[in-house]
Amino acid sequence: MNINRNRMLLLILLWPVRQFLSMVQVVCLPWYRIGRGLLLVARNRRFVGAFVLSLVASQAQAVTNISGSISVDTTWTPAAGPYVIDGLTVQTGVTLTIAPGTVIKSTGGRLNVRGTLLAQGTAQTPIIFTSLQDDSAGGDSNADGAATSATRTDWLGLIFYSDSGNSVLDHVQVRYAGRYNNVAVEIDTSKLTLQNSTISDSVNPITISNANPSLHNNVFVNNSVNAVIWSGNVDVNTTWTPAAGPYVIDGLTVQTG
Repeated sequence: MNINRNRMLLLILLWPVRQFLSMVQVVCLPWYRIGRGLLLVARNRRFVGAFVLSLVASQAQAVTNISGSISVDTTWTPAAGPYVIDGLTVQTGVTLTIAPGTVIKSTGGRLNVRGTLLAQGTAQTPIIFTSLQDDSAGGDSNADGAATSATRTDWLGLIFYSDSGNSVLDHVQVRYAGRYNNVAVEIDTSKLTLQNSTISDSVNPITISNANPSLHNNVFVNNSVNAVIWSGNVDVNTTWTPAAGPYVIDGLTVQTG
């Protein structure tokens, strides 16, 4: 009997202590777990930082921005690209050479050729002229993910003036060009060879005015008019072939002789 009384008395005395310990466990356990989580984050802060930096780097792709004029002979290569232009002129007497596999993107402006453009790609590594929003060539150059995509006539295109040099476009792709005048490649000179190339997603792929360039084995894809539009005068002996056409004439005169 005395033993039972002593046990009962001991339980009564220890009850407040048990309640206190129970409260301490309830209050402290979450903080203990939070502390362990913070410790794990702190221990792995280098990994987290590296991941964030890698993510940012993948979004902000390096590009070479060029605008204004090219006044000295220049060579563009894939290693320095993509090149982003916004209204660029190759000056008279100057040669711009573009290596196979190079990507050139425009924010909207035209590539004006008054000198010489030598863009000679290969079947495996073509040279691509396209819109800044075309992520399929040269990656996400405007670093906006999938927020924008290229559309027809995003940029002005290329123009070869009558005073330009002996330019060559070989194994070249011209995409999404023709803003304002609806022309991807405008040719006002006979000193141009355009061959083995693809012009796509424009309105009019090529217009020729008062000139006789050399056209051969080109492909027109997804343009409003998949043809060469020829106007003005033909003042030298000229041969039209299926490989260069089809042709659409818009006021064309074959001169005497």
